[in-house]
Amino acid sequence: GDYGAHAGKLAAFLLGEHHEVAPLDADSFSRIAQWLDLNGQYYGDYSFTRAERREMSQPGVKALREHVANTCGACHAKMSEEPVAALVNVAIPEESRVLMAPLSQEAGGWGQCAETVWKGKDSPGYRAMLEKVLAATGPAE
Repeated sequence: GDYGAHAGKLAAFLLGEHHEVAPLDADSFSRIAQWLDLNGQYYGDYSFTRAERREMSQPGVKALREHVANTCGACHAKMSEEPVAALVNVAIPEESRVLMAPLSQEAGGWGQCAETVWKGKDSPGYRAMLEKVLAATGPAE
């Protein structure tokens, strides 16, 4: 009873509060309980292809590291040597540190870099880094 429908709040809600207002028939509740028991809310389906489990492209990572060294070397000399997980958000590549740190706050970024500052996502530097990040994260599933 530690996991699945029995342990979660949704099944209890559907049988309690919700049932009084909009009752579910037994088959509908059973489908929801099975989805909860299969951890469907986490995995989504049987394919087990969550974006954050995506394999990185090693040639892409190498190219990204070289680009980071050439682009950010003056401001962040060791950035290209950091673990790739510290540089790239595999699940949401567009929110990767190497993209957000130099992007101005006005454009939705972090505005943390003194040397490299992109005014917007249409800046050539941002577009070039995004291309490298996407190549490193490999094909979308």
